Amino acid sequence: MEFFNSVIVRNITFVHPPYFIISGFTGTPNVKYYFVFLCFIFIVSVVGNSAAMAVIILDHNLRSPKYVDFNLALTDLLSSCAFLPKVPDIFLFNHQYISYNDCLTFMLFCFLLLSMSLNLVVLSFDRVIAIMYPLHYRVKVTYKLMLSWIAFFWLVVITLRLIAVGLLTRLSFCNSVVINSYFCDHGQIYRLSCNDHFPNYVLSCLF
Repeated sequence: MEFFNSVIVRNITFVHPPYFIISGFTGTPNVKYYFVFLCFIFIVSVVGNSAAMAVIILDHNLRSPKYVDFNLALTDLLSSCAFLPKVPDIFLFNHQYISYNDCLTFMLFCFLLLSMSLNLVVLSFDRVIAIMYPLHYRVKVTYKLMLSWIAFFWLVVITLRLIAVGLLTRLSFCNSVVINSYFCDHGQIYRLSCNDHFPNYVLSCLF
């Protein structure tokens, strides 16, 4: 009997739908004006962040924390490129059907880059030391220390987001495949599952 149960456990299969349907803005009046606004925000974000990174790289007279500023600009640029172009594509051109794998990939990059607001913690630390210990700033805040903090936060965010996506692949979707959001939202997706999603709920509460 124990052997039979172990075989069943090892042969568990998960029901994954071929696609999800994103229905966040369905039925919203005058929604095209919102997409025009999103396109404007996307252009401003790309031009502004690209210009900021160019200035940071080319102007050698800038003082620290130029590495933190560059990381913030890069993260904001990547998050805009990952999120903003896809939303008008989904609703403006009626591409509301998105494959299972594409949806998880879309979700991974959106949440990964949006979570990198933790870069503000590094910037705050830098500014606190500069205000409290102005004479010892160069000694206490080194490039190695700050780059280590940035790398640490990237590692933490990437690890947690990969775990979140990995846990979603352990869920079965037996009923609805309609996501009531404007993108592949983690919370909306795991609530559609028909098996236990408590680990997904815990992870969503933590991060």
